[in-house]
This record gives sequence, C-alpha cells and structure tokens, in this order.
Amino acid sequence: MNSMVLNLPNTLTILRILLIPVFAGFYLRGEYDFALLFFLVAGLSDFLDGTIARMFEKKTPFGAILDPAADKFLMLVSFLCLAYTGALPWWLALAGIARDIYLTSGFCYLKYSKFSFKIKPSVWGKLNTFLELSLIFSLFLEGFLKSQGDSMKLWTAYLEIAIQFFIYALLISLVVSTSHYTYQGFQICRKNKK
Repeated sequence: MNSMVLNLPNTLTILRILLIPVFAGFYLRGEYDFALLFFLVAGLSDFLDGTIARMFEKKTPFGAILDPAADKFLMLVSFLCLAYTGALPWWLALAGIARDIYLTSGFCYLKYSKFSFKIKPSVWGKLNTFLELSLIFSLFLEGFLKSQGDSMKLWTAYLEIAIQFFIYALLISLVVSTSHYTYQGFQICRKNKK
C-alpha cells in the first residue's frame, strides 16, 4: 500500500475502526471496565491522528475520507449498543443516526452534482459532536460505576443528572445543526445553478 495512504495518522484511524467492535463486544457482555477502556483508547486515537496529520502535514485524500467515516461508525455502534441495553432512549439514538444519514446523503448529492463548494464544520456541528461524545462517554462510565456496587452510588447519581442534561442538549443541537447544514446545502445549490 502506498506510504501516503498508510501513514501514521491513517494507521491510527484504521486502529480506531478495529477497536469499535472490541469495545462494543465488551459492553454488550456487561464487561464495562474493558468497554470503557477501549472506548477511551479509540477516542485518544481520534485525537492523535488529527493532531499528527496537522502538525506534520500528513493529510491525505484517503485520510480525509477515512477519518470522518471512522467517527460516524464509532457513533453508530455506540448509539446502537446503548439503545439496545436501554441506557439510551431509542428515539434519541435513531434521531442521531437519521441525522448522519441525511447529512451524508446531502453531501453525496452535492458531490454527484459536481457543484463547486466547500463545507467547513460549523460551530453547531462541532457542538453536536462534542455533546454526542460526552453523552456516550457518560453512559459508558455510568455502566462502569454501577458495576462497582453501592460504593459508587453517589457518583452515579451525579452522573445521571449530567446525562439528562446531555440528552436534552443533544436533542436541541441535532435540530439546530441539521437545519444549519441544510441551509448551507440549499445555498450551494442556488449559487451553482445560477
């Protein structure tokens, strides 16, 4: 494989993809300590691959596709695992998944139409990603704390308050960020059809 494709950032991204079924398997088996550990490693690899790519100018077209795809896969599997076990409401999991499908479809349409455009992640998009990751991490952490017995009961109670906040904040950000990107898409279509 070309060294421009299999450089260090892209290798870390591939590692993250391989870790996703590992932490999902541990979580579904109720081994919350290992699930949390591998989820944190996957998250760390996401931070490292982007940082290394920027600092050492290792960005590649392959990485530009692979990295966001790995992030979406991580979110998808996490949402499904959490909803399946009842930790996350199904309606919120499906709303998050539907948003990603909708936005990806819109992006593919713009690419297929060969429109000239450049979409940068908006503040709302970044906030949505932050809230998704915060909620997922909090729910995995909650599973771990509950598995430790009554000694962690107080911390679990505090965490449940944070989880409720993240759930409603995420719902708002899903609506706002989706509306914002939809507006951008219509603007691109209008400019390119003139």
